[in-house]
Amino acid sequence: MLATLPQSITHFQDDDRGFFGWLEHNPDGFFINSERNPKPTYLVLHSSNCPHFDRGPNINWTKDYVKFCSPDRRELEEWVLGTVGGEARLCRTCFKPARRQATMGGVAEFEPGEVFAGRYEVQRLLGEGDRKRTFLARDMKMDRPVAISLVKPDAALSDPEGTEREAKVLGRIGEHDNIVSLYDYELGGGSSAQYMVFEYLGGGTLTEYLQEAGQLSLDDILRLGRQLCRGLSHLHKRGLVHRDVSPDNVWLDERHVAHLGDFDSAITASGDSGDLRPITTGAFAAPEEREGRSLDARCDLFSLGGVLYVVATGEPRPGDLGLLRSQRPDLPSAFADLVASLLSESPDDRPQDAEEVLHRLGEIRQASELRKLLCVSC
Repeated sequence: MLATLPQSITHFQDDDRGFFGWLEHNPDGFFINSERNPKPTYLVLHSSNCPHFDRGPNINWTKDYVKFCSPDRRELEEWVLGTVGGEARLCRTCFKPARRQATMGGVAEFEPGEVFAGRYEVQRLLGEGDRKRTFLARDMKMDRPVAISLVKPDAALSDPEGTEREAKVLGRIGEHDNIVSLYDYELGGGSSAQYMVFEYLGGGTLTEYLQEAGQLSLDDILRLGRQLCRGLSHLHKRGLVHRDVSPDNVWLDERHVAHLGDFDSAITASGDSGDLRPITTGAFAAPEEREGRSLDARCDLFSLGGVLYVVATGEPRPGDLGLLRSQRPDLPSAFADLVASLLSESPDDRPQDAEEVLHRLGEIRQASELRKLLCVSC
């Protein structure tokens, strides 16, 4: 059912004695309680001293549930949620003492159960970028998980209009299946923090997924590439350039559908140099961006080529195209040719828009399906 357990995590099923023995020897530890179903609807995190789990002789706590225990809470959450999937919830009994109103001044190290802005119950840190720190939280008003991105105080000072600019970009983009949705934002004022509230995508970033999955199959590469092309095409048709397409800024939902995120570097497609933001993911930036030249949508296509290179090779950043061909002889030459054209130094040598890339990926997929049919009939 599950991948190999890290040494720090202990798994109990149909073993009450072992489970309660672990609790006694790890009074400051944590465990996740999940129904036996390998794809549960949700998981619940408890502390070792949770009062729910008394040691009554007639209670079989591990009969219908599996438990994953560890003294390291963060490692436990990341591994179990990434492996089992589902939505994480905090036990409201054993984490109730930590619940309090979080201050709005600056960005704090939130504890589980803290309530931010009177509405969002913080659960855990999801990640951190140059400008923001993002937390998983529960919107108590709407009863749904959300991702809250809090702007770091120094970022708010150096670029006070950044939050509003990103929010307006997302408003201009509108809703799309392959772009992260913005629910709300707050500019703060005085000692209040700036923050943005996004939809929560439980599959994590593409970077995190690749760390576990390594090289993707052709079908998965083509599916991912087509999804990103659709998101970029939608963005470009609205006169915007993302400028920071990279695995760190591609988020996956529970079905591994890709969503473009992090639009704080986006600019208008005019490429006015006065509107440029600092490059945040240089390894995926187009040559014209690194050299400070004017930009258009084709700089995003260069970055898309870098992403396709990474998902095909498993390397952390784009590199030698010869490595792509030698590492993945199973991939059709048309795919390697497409990546090579996307990574061309000159924008004029690249495909001219995301729709063209989408079409070429579709042709590669059709040819692959035809080869499968021919092999079956042989």
